Amino acid sequence: MKGKKNLILTDVSLRDGIQSMTPETMSYSNKINIFHRIYSQALAKHIEIGSFVNTTRVPIMKDVTQFHRYCAEFIDDIPEGAYQPKLHALVPNLKYLEKAVEEKVEGVSFIVSTTYAFQKRNTGKSLWDAHREIMNMDTYLSLNHNRHSVLHKKVYISCINECPLAGIIHPERAFHVINMYYNFINIDEICLSDTCGTLKVENLAPIIERYKAAGFDTNMLSLHIHEGNRSVDETRSLIFYALDNGIIRFDVSILSTGGCMMTLPQEKRHANLRYETLYDAIFAYNESIKNNKLECKGVLFGFLIITE
Repeated sequence: MKGKKNLILTDVSLRDGIQSMTPETMSYSNKINIFHRIYSQALAKHIEIGSFVNTTRVPIMKDVTQFHRYCAEFIDDIPEGAYQPKLHALVPNLKYLEKAVEEKVEGVSFIVSTTYAFQKRNTGKSLWDAHREIMNMDTYLSLNHNRHSVLHKKVYISCINECPLAGIIHPERAFHVINMYYNFINIDEICLSDTCGTLKVENLAPIIERYKAAGFDTNMLSLHIHEGNRSVDETRSLIFYALDNGIIRFDVSILSTGGCMMTLPQEKRHANLRYETLYDAIFAYNESIKNNKLECKGVLFGFLIITE
């Protein structure tokens, strides 16, 4: 193989993977064990350690400040040059962003949707209020960049192809939301979220084609996939399509859990994309490239996970 492109992973085990659990079923010590399991793999460049949110609605995040401090101190003690993942947290509004900044979180994730119904149920805000809140957070970070540690801003766009409350989403509607964040807000990563676990190539392709036709950079895109409603082959095809189109960022988890607790009943929540599923797809993709001798500008490419 003449060359390799780099894949960038975000581990969401400790955010999406546990958000529907309770402190009784997921203790603080369990969180620490999960964090060390993630770290021991040395594969995720970014690790979401939780959400700064209203803990009345999401009680599992009541110790997020203490937990972030533990993880940050652990990372700080790692010798320079060794694997040092960046710690991220989800923040729904300016109030909680300020708390995350105070705790020196290195990356923050915002969340928005393609539908009013999902946004209202998930965050208690209308779509317009959610957009305005994210714009306020972006302005806050821009004006206070000299006194905070936030290096990476990510926006999750939920319900990219289907909403559990409003049904099927037209690709143009999804692109409209993507376009807003690409052009008008200073975002480093736009994450297309497969909220219902039903995303397939035929759903994703029209969105990506529209995105590329607009001249947008696919390096900014990431995929947040939930396994469950697709066959293994369909999930693999989805990953192949993403790789073919320059999408190099994927959310992954070491847990077989996940899903939006606010909008999906337990039986309709599906696990986040597992490392094993992604690795198997990457291996198969690289093998197909070698077997077919596909070349890009004279360089035979495969894909490699990177952490730095």
